[in-house]
Amino acid sequence: MPALSNSSLNQNWFFRYKLYHLPFWFAYHYLWWVVTLGNPVKVFHTIVILPFALKYSFYVIFQALAVYFNLYFLIPTYLEKSRFTVYISFLLLTVLGATFCIVGGIISVPMPVAAPSPIFSDLQPASICFLAMPCPPQWQA
Repeated sequence: MPALSNSSLNQNWFFRYKLYHLPFWFAYHYLWWVVTLGNPVKVFHTIVILPFALKYSFYVIFQALAVYFNLYFLIPTYLEKSRFTVYISFLLLTVLGATFCIVGGIISVPMPVAAPSPIFSDLQPASICFLAMPCPPQWQA
């Protein structure tokens, strides 16, 4: 019987660590990107392009990790025990840490040097730069 329980734990690690929420995070950010740009097809094509896909993944995954760290570690450990100052301090450090990871990942992924894709032909440069991704010089206002 222990082999059965060990096997079931190995099969359910994905759900045990709440990773089934990651599709929600990707859908959530995709929908906000659609609201920003106004066209779901263009957003999908933009996310599929490799540099933008990597930047999008950095943004979503590190933001989700910060939220889960807060929900599953900081709140039970500090907030529920009325240690408000320590909780707020660690929460601010978590936000700063996630911010540095996101910005570091976004900056370190190289952008293509080629001209903008026809996908962006009717978009304003400011709407692309709003996405927290470094824009090529010809897109910056």
